[in-house]
Amino acid sequence: MEPSEKKLYSIALEYYIQGKYKKAIEFSKKALKVKTNFLDAHLLLANTYSKLGKNDKTELYLTNAIKIEPNNISVLKGLIYFYYHKKRYRDCARVLGSYSSLNPEDYKMQLLRFNVLLNLGYYKKSFYLMSQLASKYPVFTNFADLISEKKVSFEYGNDSFFRDMEKKIKAKTQQFHEKVKNYQEYPDEFPIPDFEESLEISFLYLFDGDSKNAMKYLIYAKKLQEERDF
Repeated sequence: MEPSEKKLYSIALEYYIQGKYKKAIEFSKKALKVKTNFLDAHLLLANTYSKLGKNDKTELYLTNAIKIEPNNISVLKGLIYFYYHKKRYRDCARVLGSYSSLNPEDYKMQLLRFNVLLNLGYYKKSFYLMSQLASKYPVFTNFADLISEKKVSFEYGNDSFFRDMEKKIKAKTQQFHEKVKNYQEYPDEFPIPDFEESLEISFLYLFDGDSKNAMKYLIYAKKLQEERDF
């Protein structure tokens, strides 16, 4: 009698835990030969190939898993984080859209979506999303405090979102101030900095829990817009 897909999967999982990834792949695929739409085997293959750094295979089996269970929250999150870490922001935004329709109250994913929209240059959409989130709280600082709490309580392994944000803030701020300095010293040679750059920095500070700097760059953005439109 041939072993069941669950038995084969259990063997594959044991090999995975032991770090014997080739064996884990072998038995996961055997499980799929018994039952092609066995979700756990597809997910284990995705995780195993991720350990081996084979991104194409990781994406393949995560995508297979979503085809089997399109509304599976955990599977969607796995593909979202995969695309985000690979900086495939357009694909990330697409899956985030599906996830948000199923679980719109997940703040971690909404924060990630905000960051993705900024990376894609969708400032109006990111502003609208920020406004939606902030409107749920009475004052600006309370919202920033909430984000600070989220930084502390963020799930292990997914905190790279905030590390990436801090790096982005530093780089964006440095670039912005260089443009401001050049414009102030040589106004005939350098254009006025784009107010949207200051607005982006403001948003990044807001979602990093720094309400003081968020407000500072928000005011700066308003002044730049007024100066540009003058």
